[in-house]
Amino acid sequence: MRHDEALGDQELEFTKAKDDAIGREISLFRAQLLQVDDLMKKGLSVTTQHLSLEQNVVQLESNRLDLKLMILKSQQNHRKFERAVQDLRTQTSNETLAEATKTQASLTDLLNQRRAASASTATAGEGSKECGQAAVSIYLIAKGPDGVLQAFPVAAPPALSNGELSPTVGAGAVSVAEVKW
Repeated sequence: MRHDEALGDQELEFTKAKDDAIGREISLFRAQLLQVDDLMKKGLSVTTQHLSLEQNVVQLESNRLDLKLMILKSQQNHRKFERAVQDLRTQTSNETLAEATKTQASLTDLLNQRRAASASTATAGEGSKECGQAAVSIYLIAKGPDGVLQAFPVAAPPALSNGELSPTVGAGAVSVAEVKW
């Protein structure tokens, strides 16, 4: 995308340079036209030469207007490109937030299931210590450059109080825990 933007910027720059060159060429033709006008007044030049110069000036001015139109279109395309990039960034942020919210909800459900299992085991009198000592791993969920969510193991957590997990959404990343039974 950045390469396309750079090419668009170069195209705009070259078109502006061409417009400047045509502007200088028009100035030269107008100066020559003034000289021919002076010669015509003195009777030293013919009308056909004057008309030919005027036609050249008109043609160059028409070409210059075409270039100015190209410049405007190029600027418009550049703005469209910038809007598209911003829209993609917004879309990616929204998708990441939606995935984080979904993951947080799933983790909350898992936590509630673990609490329920822990409570039912505690009331039965057996296995409460085993459930409280369940292996826990923490993973970082991040969206990769290709847009796919990826899970990266962070580390085994320090001793958690009462074996509770608290999934949270941080700034730009999601801190998640996976419970292994």
